[in-house]
Amino acid sequence: MLFTKIIFVLSVVFSYTKSNSLEFLELRNTDPSIIEDATLDTFTLIKKYGYPCEIHRVYTEDKYVLEMHRIPYGKENSIKGTRPVVFLQHGLLSSSAEFVLMRPDKGLAYVGNIRSPIIRAVAPFTNSLEKILKLIGANEILPNGNLNKLAGEKLCIEEAITQSLCTNLLFLFCGFDVEQLNKTMLPVVMGHTPAGASTRQFIHFGQLYKSGKFAYFDHGWWTNRRTYGSFRPPAYNISTIKVPIFLHYADNDWLSTPKDVDKLFKELKSVVGKYRVPLDNFNHLDFVFANDAKKLIYDRIIRIMAQF
Repeated sequence: MLFTKIIFVLSVVFSYTKSNSLEFLELRNTDPSIIEDATLDTFTLIKKYGYPCEIHRVYTEDKYVLEMHRIPYGKENSIKGTRPVVFLQHGLLSSSAEFVLMRPDKGLAYVGNIRSPIIRAVAPFTNSLEKILKLIGANEILPNGNLNKLAGEKLCIEEAITQSLCTNLLFLFCGFDVEQLNKTMLPVVMGHTPAGASTRQFIHFGQLYKSGKFAYFDHGWWTNRRTYGSFRPPAYNISTIKVPIFLHYADNDWLSTPKDVDKLFKELKSVVGKYRVPLDNFNHLDFVFANDAKKLIYDRIIRIMAQF
């Protein structure tokens, strides 16, 4: 019933994108720079705020093209000289834009376990969902498109009567935390989120939740036997990871719960520490979008990295 209501609301919103009846959302006091940021890609956002940026494309063996963005140095740094690499990997339905959306004073780029209601809803029907998506020819779930543009430019701006819809959609999947939500920047966030994900990636996450195991993709017993040599997909052996890992978590994170983090902490052999964010309502998106993310998370990460 809940998802039916969400789909109904979104269908109404989509109907507005094909009409000219959005004048009631026009607000005179909206910062034009916020609206602009909601529509810019990662490369252009970085360049807008005076930082250098490079685009690198990685071609995988299975014919995917991955676009990576690199900030080689800061505003005050010299171009020459070698520096350690800091790699930031976004999560499901996200993109590299998340690390720069909050601008230089708060964005992580200037200084990856999913358990959500949507995954729980998908998990029991992963096999049927794959067949349906193949039938209709859908290769991507929740792609970034017209709805994101509408959200960034109209629906989620401050004082808009529809802004509460934007906040509640975020809270519905990630946990409620009004205190840390920057409503001024909400149009920028919703203009880039969700960023889409392949259908198989989404189905894989549903399989992981359903089985409770971190395993390879389950193709079905016949293809599994040909691909893996067994009827069931083998589990990833994360105990062999040797890179030092420091885990950060929050009690109100619905996508990576404290229980999940404890399980990961016990299975990993290279964990050097675990830290709970000392705010009861801190949620999954707060790790990148919270008002106090820099003070609570980013400054700690930089201090930890300096030890290695």
